[in-house]
Amino acid sequence: FCKPAFSAEVNHTPGLTKLTLAAQSLLRDVLIQVDRLDPAATISENFVTLLPGESMTFEIRSEKKLTKEALTAAPVFLCANGFGKQL
Repeated sequence: FCKPAFSAEVNHTPGLTKLTLAAQSLLRDVLIQVDRLDPAATISENFVTLLPGESMTFEIRSEKKLTKEALTAAPVFLCANGFGKQL
């Protein structure tokens, strides 16, 4: 699979973070492990596949202010594009 390419935007309201991913390449089985940032956090969706040009907004319930950088970097952000090889 190709290297994952995407843009991300984060919006905050009290107790809720919305993370929008816009795929520029195939993003296969996106997993956002929010519990690595806040053990009490929950997320609306996981293991989502996005085709180039598609976008998805994830709703994350957490009392912590979660940053785009933290939510879109390993080990929190993972997708199957890189399984089995170094990207």
